[in-house]
Amino acid sequence: MLTPKNKEIFSVPNIMSYFRILLIPVFVFVYLRADSQRDYAVAGVIVAVSGLTDFLDGFIARRFNMVTELGKALDPVADKLTQAAFALCLMLRIPQMGWLFGGAHRQRELYGHFRGNASAVQQKNGRFQVVWQGFDICLFRRGVSPAVFPRGLTAGQNPR
Repeated sequence: MLTPKNKEIFSVPNIMSYFRILLIPVFVFVYLRADSQRDYAVAGVIVAVSGLTDFLDGFIARRFNMVTELGKALDPVADKLTQAAFALCLMLRIPQMGWLFGGAHRQRELYGHFRGNASAVQQKNGRFQVVWQGFDICLFRRGVSPAVFPRGLTAGQNPR
């Protein structure tokens, strides 16, 4: 029989958050070993599954009154770990992305600092932002956006 503590730990929304965290190394492995469009599509599907479980865990928790203190802490941790994995993967494939992520992070933190809430934008659009970043990295930025890629890099080329 499950104790109240175990019910909190093993609630459906929390299990979905655990699953999202477990998907991170799978995504990293698939993305960093990708050498064809199919491999990048598989990485995109992993991101989609992660995004869907992110949406569903919050929906289920609120709809069925399964919100837990652990879940309130676990969901943002899973989001940040996922975002960090996306950024790290992109920076390992395209080293110039380090400058882009560093500048974007500094701008967001400065903007939040002056407004008095460093994560206001994140709280409002967090789930969409995580999913979009993953799709963006896996599918669209593979040569589609000339503003992001070094001159001469085209779709299908490995930036290594």
